[in-house]
Amino acid sequence: MWVYLLVPVCFGAGYALGRMQNDGNSGVVAPGNLDAPMGHAREDQFGHLRSILLALHQLQGQHLDTSHMDELLELEGLESEETKRSRRARVVSDVNSWGWATMDAPVLTRERDEEDRRRMLYTVARFELPAWIQSSES
Repeated sequence: MWVYLLVPVCFGAGYALGRMQNDGNSGVVAPGNLDAPMGHAREDQFGHLRSILLALHQLQGQHLDTSHMDELLELEGLESEETKRSRRARVVSDVNSWGWATMDAPVLTRERDEEDRRRMLYTVARFELPAWIQSSES
């Protein structure tokens, strides 16, 4: 009988502890927190993409193959093809997360190369640089 009482108590305690831990995270803007400036939150979240977004902005509308993406991301020094592929996929995912959060569209789209179906081509969409990148350029 005491098990029926213990389960909700443990669940409630776990919920309360998780809530306190999430509320205590510094630097993370809670979804309902409208006091934090949006540009500053975006820079904190996507600041590591600054150089990549600058490079991609110059290549808008172009198609890049895998080797050009590796050069752009400075991955050509890695020996393992699997490591290159996983890091490339991670950066593409991060860049597209920024694109979805900022302009509701991906920045990079992947498609199979019609000449060689084993290769991927990356199409760079047109996008505006965010204010936090433009202010750091000058």
